[in-house]
Amino acid sequence: MSAPALTPELALDYLGQLSTDIKASAVVSADGRTAAASRSGEGGDRLRELTTELFERADAADDQ
Repeated sequence: MSAPALTPELALDYLGQLSTDIKASAVVSADGRTAAASRSGEGGDRLRELTTELFERADAADDQ
């Protein structure tokens, strides 16, 4: 029997099991929306925004 599909919510649960040091997490969908977040509502959306900005800055720094 195969394991259940890894949904965004299950991914967050798995991260939480890996480390108690993780304070917040977000899964961003391919179209840029919040797929799942450890904080609900606006808190999750803000976490997604910050995460997206972090990756954009890292990508831009890599291009320099």
